[in-house]
Amino acid sequence: MPMPAGVILDAGGWDEVSRSLALRFFVSADAIELLPPLEHRAIQESTAFTHIKGLSASQLLASGTSPFWYFVYQLYRAQQAPGAPAATIATGLLANSFDAFFTQFPVGASITCASAGPVSLPTLGVRTDWVSTGATIGKKSADSIEVTDGGYSTSIELASTLAEKNSIQFLSVGGGARLYTSLDLVLESGAMFTPCALGSVDAERLAGQIMAALGLVRCADPDLFRRIRKTIKWYFPVETPNKANVHNSLSIATFHGAIFLSESYRYMALLEALVHEYYHNELWLAMVIAPHVRQVEDAVLYSPWRPDPRPPLGVYHGIYVFTGLLEFFAACERSLALEDSVRHFTSRRRDVYFQLRTALDQLPGTYLDEAGQECLDVLRTIVRRHGIELGLEDEELPQKQKAHWRDWLRQNVAAGGSVPVPVGV
Repeated sequence: MPMPAGVILDAGGWDEVSRSLALRFFVSADAIELLPPLEHRAIQESTAFTHIKGLSASQLLASGTSPFWYFVYQLYRAQQAPGAPAATIATGLLANSFDAFFTQFPVGASITCASAGPVSLPTLGVRTDWVSTGATIGKKSADSIEVTDGGYSTSIELASTLAEKNSIQFLSVGGGARLYTSLDLVLESGAMFTPCALGSVDAERLAGQIMAALGLVRCADPDLFRRIRKTIKWYFPVETPNKANVHNSLSIATFHGAIFLSESYRYMALLEALVHEYYHNELWLAMVIAPHVRQVEDAVLYSPWRPDPRPPLGVYHGIYVFTGLLEFFAACERSLALEDSVRHFTSRRRDVYFQLRTALDQLPGTYLDEAGQECLDVLRTIVRRHGIELGLEDEELPQKQKAHWRDWLRQNVAAGGSVPVPVGV
């Protein structure tokens, strides 16, 4: 039985995601008057954005990049929440609109910056010097842009930017995906995120590791490889303390198609992290179509993967992602290309099975919407099948998992009395 969102995001599912994303853009673009006057005027004056508003949904989705859709979400939030950093969001949206749809603009199309600072155009590989509020960035030709600020204009030839100090550094990791090492991003808090500044040798090493790991995914599960290639186009290294022993990865709910990875990895840890974060991305996309988890105020649950209390959404995501890993580990066990690592994958599969058995008991159906309940039923069936295959269905929890629960209770005394005691601890 395939992972449920793997079924949801077939051709019909992707069409639903596409329609939902396009609708969010059109609704937000038609309500810019909800923004403060400065940001409202900057968007109105941006002829490039006016051009994008005239595109069809299919054209939007064919060229829209992950940062573009991220800032569409941020624009919607700024319209709903007056305290959001509207100027930074408006500039981010305009810049990434200009960047994503550059080839479709007529010469002369431009954007007006709603905030001062450097402007990043990641697909074009350009990062401007500091510009003032009200500066414009325009399409001078098919191969150049023009920045006008305070009456002064500067032309930037796109073909030469990779050799310049203000270029955005990236490496190809195949399939149209890139590993970025110098792109500033605005996260949902309004704070800036800057990828770990890898040197050329370390960047090339990580890019090579990502491509090699994806090659192993292809050997073990060609369909999963295809889905990762289709979905994930942006990779970012993040600084990691104790990088020789600790590896972190993350995904952002509204930054579809991006994975944030530790700056260095052990081989198997990277392979698992790529698949893990892909499934987070896949579930976030499925949840664009319909909500899966209800908003339950102050609800916290025990998670066998974390040291802290988690909201229902966090436990639900964990169940989804680790069920995907369960399927992946089983595929790896069957792959001739990975036969030297069968013991590793079997061990991980056993550990994850027990964790999933516990997590499934922690998440009551009352926290789920209809789509979430249907998905969880499928996940539960998959986990049960693995328990039977491994001969673990009637086995008691391993001692290390029981110890995790005891440690969790000691660290979370206030929450401990409100969560169900895991079966078998």
